[in-house]
This record gives sequence, C-alpha cells and structure tokens, in this order.
Amino acid sequence: MGSLLDADLVRGLSQPSAYPHPVDEVTTLQTHISRIFFAGDFVYKVKKPLDTGYLDFRSLEQRRHFCGEEVRLNRRLSPDVYLGVSPIYMVDGSFRVDGPDGPDGPNSMGEPVEYVVKMRRLPRNRSLELLAQSKALTGEQIGAVARAIAGFHSQVDRPEVSPAEVIALARQNLKENIAQTSGHVDHALSPERYDDLSAYCTAFLDVNSAELGRRAAEGRFLEGHGDLHSSNVFLDDGVQIIDCIEFNRRFRVLDAADEVAFLVMDLERLGRADLSAVLMREYSQAAQDDLSGAPMAYYRTYRAWVRRKVTATLADFGLEYAD
Repeated sequence: MGSLLDADLVRGLSQPSAYPHPVDEVTTLQTHISRIFFAGDFVYKVKKPLDTGYLDFRSLEQRRHFCGEEVRLNRRLSPDVYLGVSPIYMVDGSFRVDGPDGPDGPNSMGEPVEYVVKMRRLPRNRSLELLAQSKALTGEQIGAVARAIAGFHSQVDRPEVSPAEVIALARQNLKENIAQTSGHVDHALSPERYDDLSAYCTAFLDVNSAELGRRAAEGRFLEGHGDLHSSNVFLDDGVQIIDCIEFNRRFRVLDAADEVAFLVMDLERLGRADLSAVLMREYSQAAQDDLSGAPMAYYRTYRAWVRRKVTATLADFGLEYAD
C-alpha cells in the first residue's frame, strides 16, 4: 500500500522548488490513504490512487473530486485552515504546485497531472493529543472544544433516518468490525478480548436497539465529522478540527453521541478521564443532549475497538494512526 503513489511525484513534491512560496525544507508523512507534504507555512495532501472498498481514488477525476469534498466538508469546522485544491503541473520535467508564475500562468501548461488539498500548517504541539500527553490541557480548553463541537452539530445537515435504518446501520457496522478485526486476533487483542467485545456489542444492540431508535426519532443523527479523535483537534486561534471523513458519507452520518464518544474514549486512552467527563458535561449542556445513557457506553467501547483495529491494520504496512 505504501508504494501506490508514484515515486517520481513523491520525489518531485519533496523538493522546495515545487512550491510557489518560500520553502526551506519539505517533510512528509504517509498515511494509509494519502501522502502529506509539509512545505513552509502550508501543508499539501495527495490522495493515493487506490480502491479499498469503502473508498475509490483510482482515477485522477475521482481524486480531484474528493480533494474538493475534503475542502468543502472541513471548512464547516476550520474555514481558515482549508485553503483550497491546488493542481500540480509538469513544468520542464519538474512537478510544480499551482503551475508557473508569469502572465501565461498554468493555463499554458496543459492539463494538471495531479491535485492536492492545500492547508494552513497548524503547530503540532497545539494538538489536543500532545497537550493532553504533556498535562497542559485544561478543563476550560476542553469546554471550548465541547462547545465548538456542539455549535458544529447545531448547523450540520440532519438526514431523516428511521429507527429501523439506524439499527440496521449499527448492526452492519458491527458486523464489518467483527470481520475486519478477526485477522488481528493475537497480535492486536487477545482471543478472549475479541470474543468479549463481539458478545458485548452484539448483546447491546439486541437489548438496547429501542434506545438507538429513540435517538433517531429525536433527530440526534447528523452528517458530522466521523473521525473525531484528539490528533485531529488543535487549539490554535480558537478550536480547529481537521480531517473529517470525506470519502464515504456513511461513515460521517452518525449519532451525535457516537461522534463525541470517539473523543471521550481518546481522552481516556491518554489518561485524562477527568477531561473526558468535562467534555461530556459541557457538550450535553451546550447541545441539550443528555449523554449519560446506555448508548454512550456502547459507542465508547465500539470506538476503542475500531481504533485498535485501525492501528493494527496500519502497523501491517509500517504506518502509524494519523489520518
């Protein structure tokens, strides 16, 4: 999976001369679906030409489309971070982002050879993950994050989904997770833990499906972020939340409690259960949505299981959890 992006393109975008602004050094980060280039004050994300079943980036047009979707969807949360989609041209045998300068501009260079998402670079040490690890994160800051999420949720689309559809989707997601984790038993989690998680989650949906249906009837399902973990949240000129799921709408149409549960679980993973309690309390108050019920316990467990699965999957390719 790591070699799917053209090696010439990677080398070309690793050169400071590829960019239309001053760059001293380019550093890169690879995730399972993209290659990210940190160039001066900006970040450029290139999508890999792959088809995983839940996403399809194989054609240039598909990658251009989903670059646009990434910008559109993430501007809901961080409009000043997502700057747009930049074309890449081949100029005199070299790759150039946004094409050449001058009166003719990129239109004289023919068609783009690739597209990238252009972002303002955020300071890594201001991520919620690193702030929590360094014990620098405060309850006041988490309260601001909770209110930002609640404000976002108050503005997004809330598709009409019936209780039956919600229950069917939850069962589909669980079935997929059980199947996808089966190949990681022993090295990612013990057979006993795998069996316990499968039994607990299945039993929960059998017993509490009416509660999930009630939340659907109340309009608690929304088109949210879909990947709300601590390394996607920054405290920089306010609260910045990045990297929502753009490639598959099914993964970002979810219960608001499920969305919050991911970050709650992640704070607990980082040893900050005190702040996860603040997050739930402040979000519940701001959103007028009581998160103390049974669904929240299920979602926290499910999200922890998904994170373990994704971490194990990425480790198979020598990658870290970063997308």
